[in-house]
Amino acid sequence: SNRAMYTSLLVKTRVSCSHPLTRHFQFKVTEFGDRGEGLSRLKPKNPVSVPRLVYIPGTIPGETVVAETQEKKDGTVVGEVTSIEVASPHRQTKIRCPHYSQCGACSIMHVKYSHQRKVKTTLVEKAFSMSGLETYVTAFHPSERKGFRSTVSLMVQESSQGRRFDREKDFKIGYAHKTDSHIITNISSCRVSTPAIDRVIRGLSQSIGYKTNEFDTDSFDTDSVEDSSSLDHVVKGLSSLPLSGIRHITLKASSQGVKEGENTEEEESVLVMLSMEGKKKQKKAAKLQLQREKNERKRDEKRRQRFIEEGIEDEYEERERREEKVETEEDQKKTLENLALQIRKISPTITGVVFRNGNSWEVLSGSPMLHQKICGREFTVSAGSFFQTNTRQAENLYKRILELVNPGDSVVECYSGAGILSCLIGTKAREVISMEYVQEATDDAKRNAEKNGVSSECQFLTGDTETILPGVLKEKKKKKERVSMVVLNPPRVGVREGVLQALADFPPEKIVYVSCNAETLARDISLLLSMAHYSVSIEIFDMFPHTLHSEVMAIMHYTGKKTTSQARKE
Repeated sequence: SNRAMYTSLLVKTRVSCSHPLTRHFQFKVTEFGDRGEGLSRLKPKNPVSVPRLVYIPGTIPGETVVAETQEKKDGTVVGEVTSIEVASPHRQTKIRCPHYSQCGACSIMHVKYSHQRKVKTTLVEKAFSMSGLETYVTAFHPSERKGFRSTVSLMVQESSQGRRFDREKDFKIGYAHKTDSHIITNISSCRVSTPAIDRVIRGLSQSIGYKTNEFDTDSFDTDSVEDSSSLDHVVKGLSSLPLSGIRHITLKASSQGVKEGENTEEEESVLVMLSMEGKKKQKKAAKLQLQREKNERKRDEKRRQRFIEEGIEDEYEERERREEKVETEEDQKKTLENLALQIRKISPTITGVVFRNGNSWEVLSGSPMLHQKICGREFTVSAGSFFQTNTRQAENLYKRILELVNPGDSVVECYSGAGILSCLIGTKAREVISMEYVQEATDDAKRNAEKNGVSSECQFLTGDTETILPGVLKEKKKKKERVSMVVLNPPRVGVREGVLQALADFPPEKIVYVSCNAETLARDISLLLSMAHYSVSIEIFDMFPHTLHSEVMAIMHYTGKKTTSQARKE
């Protein structure tokens, strides 16, 4: 029956609870939560009390489900679906990812893509409406549904807690769990990542002995990586650090611009980026690691006897000294360099391994650079520079922005990263002034401008946009020159009020504001419109299929400055 078919695809979650509500309830799902779970409400026994919000992963608004509720330690109530009574017509009946039931990376993969588009459009328009703006999405640019993600961040966890270390049970590399970000779900492959990244993920998975039993023939091709026995050295290298030491493994892929229809995997290269715990956590991790080793010796009679014969007192004195002092930076780097060489054996597509040392990235092996081909031009991006996670959609976004640039324009780009868009604009505009906070990214931008022959058209400034932009716009006004367009592409938190004030005081002809957070985008535009008249149109570039996130572009044309009386009335 249809009910049985839908129920077989349900999310099976397990969460730690302080006092679980073990009864089954029927729920009507009303809306999506921020993380893509369905939301419903549990009616209280006391009619005066407020109904409790229940988060039910794997459901769609409009569905009626039966779920077992569990209360987590933080008071959140999570529902585990046991049956779907009324299924949504928008439900995707075939989910080919074997990890979807546990993995929190693709929260709405169970929703048909045609409906995902409608949901995202509604959410963006709702964000603007809540900021008092009646603005509608004029264009939606869809993405490919698999093989699109060129940057992934894997979490690393070792959880033996002092007992004998079991590689298959205790060492995890994957994404956060659907219902608890502190729990890591092992993954053996990732369908949404590029082929080269997926190959590295499969190699890491085999190195820790993890292999899924679901959809084996479709999702885990054992011929795509080396034999798992030959990858044992990888997990040994990881676990040789105190409590593994490493907490995140970021994989970034670059494509050399292979034409559609050709084999892209051979043209991709992957940069592996390792992030470690802070110094205090490393010291604590080192002590836990030593305790684990001590417990293992107690269980192993032969090893213990050998230690006694060789002088166990000296051995323990050495270990106690190590408890007081974590590995020196030199020792740690040697360990990491050895680990980097081991990781590079996973796949020939890995061209470099770096690790975060404070606020910078240090090279362990190979090259720290990725070479990307965008809009027919080649660019270099270093480890510390930001670049969009969906390369093909980023190219579509850049092409759309280039359509708004005219020959002879004076353009300012804020939060410019490695300067890729600035260089592209420089091939068409008279001048481009770019500003970026990260010096490493500015250095990349200058190299990219020189490589693409636009150094004379592009000027790159390093510093805070709120400090630099007002001065640039004011200087232009003094020279009786007007900026044709300002491009904003800030982090999720949006821009500071000083940036918006500068755009109101010295308005350009056009503003292009790109954001991955529709709420902060709407907030900032609402504030800007309280100071100046701009017409606004909205377009969505779907950088993140199977999630509720979108890349939103607002195109604003200046129509006049508001008078003091108009501002007061509003």
